[in-house]
Amino acid sequence: MFLTPNNRILFIYIFTHLLIYSFIHLLIVLRMVKITNVLLLFTFMVCSGFTWKASHDAAANDIPEMAPDTTYLRLETRIAEGNNDVEENGLTGDIYFNSTDLELCHDRGSTGNQAIGLRFTTIFLPPGAEITKAYIQFTADESVNIPGMLTISGEDSADSEPFQAEPYDVSARPRTYASIEWMPNNWQADESTALQRTADISEIVQEIVNKSDFTGMDFAMTFVIEGEGKHIAKAYELNPQAAPMLYVEYDY
Repeated sequence: MFLTPNNRILFIYIFTHLLIYSFIHLLIVLRMVKITNVLLLFTFMVCSGFTWKASHDAAANDIPEMAPDTTYLRLETRIAEGNNDVEENGLTGDIYFNSTDLELCHDRGSTGNQAIGLRFTTIFLPPGAEITKAYIQFTADESVNIPGMLTISGEDSADSEPFQAEPYDVSARPRTYASIEWMPNNWQADESTALQRTADISEIVQEIVNKSDFTGMDFAMTFVIEGEGKHIAKAYELNPQAAPMLYVEYDY
Protein backbone atom coordinates (compact mmCIF):
# COMPACT_ATOMS: atom_id res chain seq x y z
CA MET A 1 0.00 0.00 0.00
CA PHE A 2 1.33 3.42 -0.94
CA LEU A 3 0.98 6.47 1.27
CA THR A 4 -0.27 9.69 -0.11
CA PRO A 5 2.01 12.70 0.41
CA ASN A 6 -0.14 13.98 3.24
CA ASN A 7 -0.24 10.60 4.96
CA ARG A 8 3.52 10.22 4.51
CA ILE A 9 4.13 13.53 6.29
CA LEU A 10 1.79 12.49 9.11
CA PHE A 11 3.55 9.14 9.44
CA ILE A 12 6.99 10.77 9.65
CA TYR A 13 5.72 13.26 12.21
CA ILE A 14 4.26 10.55 14.46
CA PHE A 15 7.29 8.26 14.09
CA THR A 16 9.72 11.07 14.89
CA HIS A 17 7.86 12.08 18.04
CA LEU A 18 7.67 8.46 19.20
CA LEU A 19 11.45 8.22 18.88
CA ILE A 20 11.92 11.45 20.81
CA TYR A 21 9.59 10.38 23.61
CA SER A 22 11.27 6.97 23.83
CA PHE A 23 14.69 8.59 24.05
CA ILE A 24 13.54 10.98 26.79
CA HIS A 25 12.03 8.10 28.74
CA LEU A 26 15.30 6.17 28.49
CA LEU A 27 17.25 9.13 29.76
CA ILE A 28 14.89 9.50 32.70
CA VAL A 29 15.28 5.84 33.64
CA LEU A 30 19.07 5.95 33.32
CA ARG A 31 19.35 9.20 35.25
CA MET A 32 16.76 8.53 37.94
CA VAL A 33 19.30 7.89 40.69
CA LYS A 34 21.46 10.83 39.61
CA ILE A 35 18.50 13.22 39.50
CA THR A 36 17.41 12.05 42.93
CA ASN A 37 20.88 12.71 44.30
CA VAL A 38 20.97 16.17 42.75
CA LEU A 39 17.60 17.08 44.22
CA LEU A 40 18.67 15.77 47.61
CA LEU A 41 21.88 17.76 47.48
CA PHE A 42 19.95 20.89 46.53
CA THR A 43 17.74 20.40 49.59
CA PHE A 44 20.74 20.11 51.91
CA MET A 45 22.45 23.13 50.36
CA VAL A 46 19.36 25.32 50.79
CA CYS A 47 18.79 24.18 54.37
CA SER A 48 22.39 24.64 55.48
CA GLY A 49 23.01 27.96 53.74
CA PHE A 50 25.83 26.34 51.79
CA THR A 51 28.75 28.06 50.16
CA TRP A 52 29.85 26.98 46.70
CA LYS A 53 33.32 28.32 46.13
CA ALA A 54 35.12 28.40 42.79
CA SER A 55 38.68 29.62 43.10
CA HIS A 56 40.76 30.54 40.07
CA ASP A 57 44.12 31.68 41.34
CA ALA A 58 46.15 30.90 38.22
CA ALA A 59 47.91 33.80 36.56
CA ALA A 60 46.58 35.11 33.28
CA ASN A 61 49.42 33.54 31.30
CA ASP A 62 48.98 30.09 32.87
CA ILE A 63 47.70 27.27 30.71
CA PRO A 64 44.00 26.83 31.62
CA GLU A 65 44.30 23.03 31.71
CA MET A 66 46.91 23.32 34.46
CA ALA A 67 44.76 25.42 36.78
CA PRO A 68 43.79 23.42 39.90
CA ASP A 69 40.15 22.47 40.38
CA THR A 70 39.27 23.93 43.78
CA THR A 71 35.50 23.87 43.51
CA TYR A 72 33.92 22.38 46.62
CA LEU A 73 30.93 22.37 48.94
CA ARG A 74 31.35 23.51 52.49
CA LEU A 75 29.50 24.39 55.67
CA GLU A 76 30.37 26.67 58.55
CA THR A 77 28.47 26.67 61.82
CA ARG A 78 29.30 28.25 65.17
CA ILE A 79 28.31 27.25 68.67
CA ALA A 80 24.75 28.56 68.84
CA GLU A 81 24.16 28.89 72.60
CA GLY A 82 26.03 28.95 75.88
CA ASN A 83 25.04 25.44 76.89
CA ASN A 84 26.83 24.00 73.87
CA ASP A 85 30.42 24.91 74.77
CA VAL A 86 31.15 23.53 78.22
CA GLU A 87 34.05 22.69 80.51
CA GLU A 88 34.21 19.54 82.62
CA ASN A 89 36.24 19.77 85.83
CA GLY A 90 39.06 17.27 85.56
CA LEU A 91 38.96 16.45 89.29
CA THR A 92 35.26 16.43 90.17
CA GLY A 93 33.54 16.01 86.80
CA ASP A 94 31.36 19.08 87.38
CA ILE A 95 30.08 20.71 84.19
CA TYR A 96 30.46 24.48 83.73
CA PHE A 97 27.93 25.97 81.30
CA ASN A 98 28.45 29.72 81.71
CA SER A 99 32.19 30.30 81.36
CA THR A 100 33.23 33.17 79.10
CA ASP A 101 36.33 31.32 77.97
CA LEU A 102 37.51 27.78 77.30
CA GLU A 103 40.81 26.62 78.76
CA LEU A 104 42.40 23.98 76.56
CA CYS A 105 42.79 22.14 78.77
CA HIS A 106 44.44 23.05 82.12
CA ASP A 107 42.67 25.77 84.08
CA ARG A 108 43.93 25.78 87.67
CA GLY A 109 44.86 23.42 90.44
CA SER A 110 41.25 23.01 91.54
CA THR A 111 40.12 21.86 88.11
CA GLY A 112 43.12 20.00 86.73
CA ASN A 113 43.06 19.13 83.05
CA GLN A 114 39.52 19.78 81.84
CA ALA A 115 37.51 18.04 79.14
CA ILE A 116 36.00 20.54 76.71
CA GLY A 117 32.66 19.70 75.08
CA LEU A 118 31.61 21.43 71.85
CA ARG A 119 28.14 20.66 70.47
CA PHE A 120 27.37 22.11 67.04
CA THR A 121 23.69 22.16 66.12
CA THR A 122 21.39 22.66 63.12
CA ILE A 123 23.80 20.91 60.76
CA PHE A 124 22.75 19.71 57.32
CA LEU A 125 25.04 17.22 55.57
CA PRO A 126 23.79 14.75 52.95
CA PRO A 127 24.19 11.06 53.86
CA GLY A 128 26.96 9.59 51.76
CA ALA A 129 28.91 12.85 51.65
CA GLU A 130 32.67 12.43 51.35
CA ILE A 131 34.33 14.68 53.93
CA THR A 132 37.49 16.12 52.40
CA LYS A 133 38.47 18.63 55.08
CA ALA A 134 37.25 19.65 58.54
CA TYR A 135 38.48 21.60 61.52
CA ILE A 136 37.32 23.68 64.49
CA GLN A 137 38.26 27.36 64.46
CA PHE A 138 38.83 29.13 67.77
CA THR A 139 39.40 32.79 68.65
CA ALA A 140 42.11 33.41 71.24
CA ASP A 141 40.92 35.10 74.42
CA GLU A 142 44.30 35.59 76.08
CA SER A 143 47.96 35.36 75.11
CA VAL A 144 48.60 32.43 77.44
CA ASN A 145 50.67 29.62 75.93
CA ILE A 146 51.64 26.51 77.86
CA PRO A 147 52.60 23.74 75.41
CA GLY A 148 50.73 20.48 75.60
CA MET A 149 49.27 17.74 73.41
CA LEU A 150 45.49 17.72 72.95
CA THR A 151 43.32 14.87 71.72
CA ILE A 152 40.09 15.51 69.80
CA SER A 153 37.40 12.87 69.37
CA GLY A 154 33.74 12.92 68.42
CA GLU A 155 30.69 11.67 70.23
CA ASP A 156 29.63 8.41 68.61
CA SER A 157 26.13 9.61 67.79
CA ALA A 158 24.27 10.53 64.62
CA ASP A 159 22.52 13.33 66.56
CA SER A 160 24.10 14.13 69.92
CA GLU A 161 21.99 15.12 72.90
CA PRO A 162 22.47 18.41 74.82
CA PHE A 163 24.95 18.48 77.68
CA GLN A 164 23.53 17.74 81.12
CA ALA A 165 24.50 19.02 84.58
CA GLU A 166 25.67 15.57 85.58
CA PRO A 167 29.25 14.75 86.62
CA TYR A 168 31.45 13.66 83.74
CA ASP A 169 28.70 14.15 81.15
CA VAL A 170 31.35 15.22 78.61
CA SER A 171 34.09 12.62 79.09
CA ALA A 172 31.66 9.74 79.70
CA ARG A 173 29.99 10.04 76.31
CA PRO A 174 30.65 7.24 73.81
CA ARG A 175 33.43 8.23 71.41
CA THR A 176 34.21 7.77 67.77
CA TYR A 177 36.89 5.27 66.88
CA ALA A 178 38.70 8.06 65.07
CA SER A 179 40.58 10.69 67.07
CA ILE A 180 43.35 13.14 66.25
CA GLU A 181 46.16 14.78 68.17
CA TRP A 182 46.75 18.51 68.06
CA MET A 183 49.51 20.60 69.61
CA PRO A 184 48.58 24.29 69.26
CA ASN A 185 51.25 26.88 68.54
CA ASN A 186 51.46 30.16 70.43
CA TRP A 187 48.27 32.22 70.42
CA GLN A 188 47.84 35.98 70.59
CA ALA A 189 44.74 37.50 72.20
CA ASP A 190 41.84 38.18 69.79
CA GLU A 191 43.47 36.31 66.89
CA SER A 192 41.42 33.87 64.84
CA THR A 193 43.80 32.53 62.22
CA ALA A 194 45.23 29.20 61.13
CA LEU A 195 47.16 29.17 64.43
CA GLN A 196 43.88 28.88 66.35
CA ARG A 197 42.62 26.12 64.06
CA THR A 198 42.64 22.46 65.05
CA ALA A 199 44.35 19.77 63.07
CA ASP A 200 42.17 18.14 60.42
CA ILE A 201 39.22 16.25 61.95
CA SER A 202 37.68 14.99 58.70
CA GLU A 203 38.07 11.34 59.80
CA ILE A 204 35.95 12.04 62.87
CA VAL A 205 33.23 13.81 60.90
CA GLN A 206 33.28 11.08 58.24
CA GLU A 207 32.78 8.37 60.86
CA ILE A 208 29.68 10.15 62.15
CA VAL A 209 28.31 10.76 58.64
CA ASN A 210 28.81 7.06 57.84
CA LYS A 211 26.65 5.85 60.74
CA SER A 212 23.68 3.75 59.65
CA ASP A 213 21.15 5.98 61.46
CA PHE A 214 22.60 9.23 60.13
CA THR A 215 19.94 11.31 58.34
CA GLY A 216 21.91 14.54 57.86
CA MET A 217 18.87 16.72 58.49
CA ASP A 218 19.12 19.32 61.27
CA PHE A 219 21.37 17.21 63.50
CA ALA A 220 23.91 17.95 66.25
CA MET A 221 27.55 16.88 66.30
CA THR A 222 29.67 16.91 69.46
CA PHE A 223 33.45 16.97 69.85
CA VAL A 224 35.47 16.37 73.01
CA ILE A 225 38.91 17.90 73.57
CA GLU A 226 41.20 16.54 76.29
CA GLY A 227 44.87 16.79 77.11
CA GLU A 228 47.52 18.98 78.68
CA GLY A 229 48.88 22.50 78.32
CA LYS A 230 46.93 25.73 78.25
CA HIS A 231 45.49 27.88 75.49
CA ILE A 232 42.44 30.05 76.15
CA ALA A 233 39.67 30.48 73.57
CA LYS A 234 36.63 32.74 73.60
CA ALA A 235 33.35 31.05 74.51
CA TYR A 236 29.84 31.82 73.28
CA GLU A 237 29.05 33.73 76.50
CA LEU A 238 31.84 36.24 75.79
CA ASN A 239 31.05 36.84 72.12
CA PRO A 240 28.73 34.67 70.00
CA GLN A 241 30.49 35.89 66.84
CA ALA A 242 33.81 34.59 68.18
CA ALA A 243 32.47 31.28 69.49
CA PRO A 244 34.11 28.07 68.21
CA MET A 245 33.20 27.32 64.59
CA LEU A 246 33.00 23.97 62.82
CA TYR A 247 34.19 24.09 59.21
CA VAL A 248 33.59 21.19 56.81
CA GLU A 249 34.35 20.70 53.12
CA TYR A 250 32.74 17.77 51.33
CA ASP A 251 31.99 16.16 47.98
CA TYR A 252 28.66 14.68 47.02
